[in-house]
Parts: sequence; C-alpha cells; structure tokens
Amino acid sequence: NKDLTKYYKGSTGYKVRAYGKDGKPVGAGKTVSIKVNGKTYKVKTNKKGYATLAINLKPGKYTIKATYNKYSVTNKIVVKTTLRTFLLS
Repeated sequence: NKDLTKYYKGSTGYKVRAYGKDGKPVGAGKTVSIKVNGKTYKVKTNKKGYATLAINLKPGKYTIKATYNKYSVTNKIVVKTTLRTFLLS
C-alpha cells in the first residue's frame, strides 16, 4: 500500500496487500475492510493477496484505512481536479 494521487474520475484505485500470520500474502477471497470518507467497504483479495478499491471521490484530500485481521494501515489520497481546455475560434 502507498499514498495515492489521482485525477477526478480517473481509473486509478487504492490497492493494499494482505498478509497472513506466516508473513506470506493471503490467497483469494479474504476480506479486507477499507474505510474512506466515513464509509467502510468490504473488499475481497485476489489470488496474490491484493484488495483493490475504486476511488470515486470529489477533488480533495482524504485519509484511507485498510484493516485485515486486527492489523491496519493508513494512507493519504489526493484527488486532483481535471483541467478542461477550450479552443476559441
């Protein structure tokens, strides 16, 4: 996991990897709780232990917290505005 900077409506998501008690990545289907902007999402891991949450937030700065088996990690998310240009003739 790491901090994330993305553009508004961009496709980049928050990705975190869950590890088991043996220190190895967990397999597919484990549930990771991810809390951002006051909402908690339950996200399943893939076969490599990664849980990915699509980020569809308005421009601003947010804190995101992922929890798996009593272990938590916190990161920052920055959503930037999308610039639009217009051609004047």
